Amino acid sequence: QSGDGAAWGESAKRGTDMAIEEYNAAHPDKPVVTVYADTKTDAKETVSAFNKLVSLDKVQFILGPLWQHELSAVDPLIQQKGIPVVAPGYFPKENRTNLKNPLLMWLDAMIETDRIASYVMNQNVKSVSIIHSTDPWETAVGQRFANNMQNAKVKLNALESVAANATDVRLTVAKLLVNKPDAVF
Repeated sequence: QSGDGAAWGESAKRGTDMAIEEYNAAHPDKPVVTVYADTKTDAKETVSAFNKLVSLDKVQFILGPLWQHELSAVDPLIQQKGIPVVAPGYFPKENRTNLKNPLLMWLDAMIETDRIASYVMNQNVKSVSIIHSTDPWETAVGQRFANNMQNAKVKLNALESVAANATDVRLTVAKLLVNKPDAVF
């Protein structure tokens, strides 16, 4: 609800509220009560929120968190406590200790990247520039998109990486745009 993922968190909250409202209307004898926690898109806050939800609020399952670094931070706690977690986020299989918990609902990032690349190729794009951060997820997605473009013989004007915590990327974006790509990813 705050931090870099605030917009995503607010959307997730609205969707959850709608689903709980529908469920409670259909099951008035077994209502679900929601308890929200703001992770602030921060791994340490996620651990604190998880511990509070499990220890103090005594929740029976958790929906969330949204981000890979948050899931990585609480994965050991998920395994230790055995509480079911449904996460609408991406968490690579190679980083997970239990493929059944958390249950992930996010489309695999590589499948998503391949579909975006296919869309771009279907638009007859002839050249692209790509920017990603040093975040492992973004690096993998950026490289996958670059590989798709190269395999399709789409000219790769630029492939730039910026620090995950960069606040000024104007120079990097200028490098991306100097050769006037048909698309930027």
